Amino acid sequence: MSGKRYHSLFRRFNLITIGTVYLVILAGGVVRCTGSGMGCPDWPRCFGTWVPPTDVSQLPADYKQKYKVQGHEAEFNVAKTWTEYGNRLVGALTGIFIFCMFVYSIPFYKEDKQVFYFSLLGLLLVGFQGWLGAKVVASYLSPVMITLHMALAMLLIGVLWYVYFRASKAVWLSGSLFNRLRAYKLWLWLLAVATFIQIIIGTQVREEIDMIADAMNHAGRGKWIDLLKENFMAHRILSYFIAALTVYLLIKARMDWELGKGAKKVIYAIGFFITLEMIIGYVLVLLQLPAFAQPLHLLNGSIILGLELLLLMVMLNIQYTPLSSSHVK
Repeated sequence: MSGKRYHSLFRRFNLITIGTVYLVILAGGVVRCTGSGMGCPDWPRCFGTWVPPTDVSQLPADYKQKYKVQGHEAEFNVAKTWTEYGNRLVGALTGIFIFCMFVYSIPFYKEDKQVFYFSLLGLLLVGFQGWLGAKVVASYLSPVMITLHMALAMLLIGVLWYVYFRASKAVWLSGSLFNRLRAYKLWLWLLAVATFIQIIIGTQVREEIDMIADAMNHAGRGKWIDLLKENFMAHRILSYFIAALTVYLLIKARMDWELGKGAKKVIYAIGFFITLEMIIGYVLVLLQLPAFAQPLHLLNGSIILGLELLLLMVMLNIQYTPLSSSHVK
């Protein structure tokens, strides 16, 4: 198979893998907002089988004790069981695609070893993520384990975008698409770090909401936000900082006639998704945490971080190329 063919297949599997990771994050958000985290009390099987039961009659009479986790008896709910199982299926699909991506990264070993090694790292991270998922279940949804699980997903997104950039480097660095991007170095780093911290804090806020909901037997939904503590306040304050920083970047990019069109488009896209993220956040507060908005909030935040990381990767590899006077308005 020709080198170009390998490159094309590699980038294709790379993008598909990135897409499935975002699907896993969305599915994980659905699992959390529906309270399906313990829909399958064991791992990798579900109630001891590879295909989950559809009725309690398919389970042994002592299933509550048999699948007890951390002193909590197992409860069977067909909707929650299949919601959690669907999340696992998407995760398994991600593993298949990233393995294919790794196989097609082998020809890159001679021309760009980083593509190969970071593809291998991505494969190892997916394997570790699967193991960590088992530990999340075994810990009965320990908040620390859930936060670590989410942080690792964000790291995986960064690795996959970096691999995609390295494999497409000639395309990204051609012409003056990202000209003058290095002038934005400080602000882009601030935005990416703040976004990562925001996602982690948001995960902790979600964990607090779950504990409050359980303590109140899932009643009095309108009071849950009022009972949130420091993490929610930090989450809100940081959102204002991110919004202000984004507005500054948008204005700076708009007024910078020498900034490449590619850089502007990505910055505008970041601005769009951050605006959408704040709208979803207000919907969550005003409509008393509607279930449909929670996974969208998480998915959108992950997309924002992916765009920021991609822009940082380009910035770290591009050189400044002055535009001719005919391009300056």
